[in-house]
Amino acid sequence: MRALADFSNLTGVTFNELREDRLSEEDLISSNELQCALSDSLTSLYLRTYKNKAKFYVPTGEELKTIQEAVTFFLPVMEEIVKDSPKLIIKFWNKTKNLMTRPDGAYNGVKVSSYE
Repeated sequence: MRALADFSNLTGVTFNELREDRLSEEDLISSNELQCALSDSLTSLYLRTYKNKAKFYVPTGEELKTIQEAVTFFLPVMEEIVKDSPKLIIKFWNKTKNLMTRPDGAYNGVKVSSYE
C-alpha cells in the first residue's frame, strides 16, 4: 500500500512539475483525472481496511480497475524520465518526500489530491 501511495505521489509531483515541457494538454487532463481517482481509491481502500481492522488490503473491483489504469498510464512516462534524466526524478522524489513528511517526522500518506 505504501509503495502504491509513494508511486502515486511521485507521479503527481512529476506530472505537475513537467506540465507542458513533456506532456500534451490531453495527457495533462488525463493525468489530473487519474491522479484524483487514484487518490480516492487508495484513500478509501486504506480507510476501509483500517476501519475493519483487517490484516490485508482487499480492493473493490472499481478500486483495482482505477489502480490498474493509473499505473498503466503513468509507468511508461516515469520509466522514460528515469532513463532520460535520473537527476530530475530524484529531485521530484525529494520534493515528494518533503511534502509528505510532517515536522515531527511522521508520514502523512496519500497526498495526490493536493496536485489538482
